[in-house]
Amino acid sequence: MKIGIIQGRLLPPIDGFIQEFPIENWKNEFEILKTIGLNHIEFIITKKSFGNFLDLDLSKYSKYISGLCCDNLIDEKISELDFLDLNLKPICEIARKFEIKNINIPLLEQSSITDNNKNQLFSNLLSFSKIYPDLNFNFEIEDEYTTSLELLNLSDKFYFIYDTGNLNFIGVDHYEYINKVFHKISNVHLKDRNETGSYPPGEGGVNFSLIIQTLSELNYKNIYTLQTSRRISGNEIETTISDIKYFNRIKNENEKLF
Repeated sequence: MKIGIIQGRLLPPIDGFIQEFPIENWKNEFEILKTIGLNHIEFIITKKSFGNFLDLDLSKYSKYISGLCCDNLIDEKISELDFLDLNLKPICEIARKFEIKNINIPLLEQSSITDNNKNQLFSNLLSFSKIYPDLNFNFEIEDEYTTSLELLNLSDKFYFIYDTGNLNFIGVDHYEYINKVFHKISNVHLKDRNETGSYPPGEGGVNFSLIIQTLSELNYKNIYTLQTSRRISGNEIETTISDIKYFNRIKNENEKLF
């Protein structure tokens, strides 16, 4: 089982943000990665770090980067081509430069799919997949599977990030959802979240046993990425090790997976 982590979760939070690029010591996580049994980092790009990201040399680290997570695209302008040209195109060029195959795009919060932006958004995203046919575009969507599939089925380069917490938050039937979108799932974000917030695994109501069993039965072989809640600052490595043990226990209880 290929399990990794969202960038920044192995280090104390930056400026109080739950998810922010650790500009000063981002390389440290790649060293930690090797010591605790993880095999990839989902590299995060935020509005704050976008300028710094453009100047980074990722050549020594790209083999450990499962994808570039474009949090800088969480914006009401997500459907506008000018916005994508300024904020997505440079990331695609860097992905090509360092042979990183996956561009991860969160379509949630301010960048959610709406009736007003859907047609323009889908058209512009499809145009990017044609400009960059060597890249995979993976979408994290906080919506019903019908909306997700409407986008995903537009291109064989479009894939789905199954975020266990965000989908639990909107009340989906995980068994049904996974079966509907399974052919497009490229990454599973492991997060426990309900209507009141994010919690340590097992405390927020996400039925991880059902999710893992369903994926296992469908012979899921792609990656998992820890995006679990932050807890005591300074104990990030211990927290991550604890979470790995939790999901291994779930795996063992369901006989296979991981």
